[in-house]
Amino acid sequence: MPGEYRLLTLTTPPEFKGNIHDAFDKFKKRMRRRGLIREYYIVKEWNKAHTCQHLHVVLRLNYIGYQVARQQWKEVTGAVWIHVDTVRSVKGMACYLGKYLNKAYDDEPGKRSYWYAYEWIYPKWRGFSKTMFKLGESITPTEHELIHGLDDQKQRVEYMNHRLVGATLHAVRQGLPVNELVQF
Repeated sequence: MPGEYRLLTLTTPPEFKGNIHDAFDKFKKRMRRRGLIREYYIVKEWNKAHTCQHLHVVLRLNYIGYQVARQQWKEVTGAVWIHVDTVRSVKGMACYLGKYLNKAYDDEPGKRSYWYAYEWIYPKWRGFSKTMFKLGESITPTEHELIHGLDDQKQRVEYMNHRLVGATLHAVRQGLPVNELVQF
């Protein structure tokens, strides 16, 4: 496992009325200015009463300043509770994310409950990923395995182009302004 990873749980207070994505974006910018967040993968989840949201974040970094992170999250959301832990194994990290992905799907079936920094994925795939996201598409775990199972780079590109064309056709059928979305 290259580099170090940290698990970070951020919780909103019950009185938080803002958008969790905007809140994390502000938090991320504040932390990046301090050199404390680079790459991340996030799963969003509600508590049982649907009064607070939790962000379960995996960060690729060696150190995160707990007090700094706590203060920045408090300034953005008003919450004072965060939790930081070290990732001890890849399997443990995968189980952690899988648990919350399943819980989030059970809470809101069909809604995307995760997002990530584009630095998290292979640089040559970022443009494809950004375009698919704009089209409202996401790669399923099966497709991810299929793409990574293709040894030939040409086959990978052909598959990605096929998926992109399919997603574009779907967007056209839904009446989305594709010329604004797709950057070929």
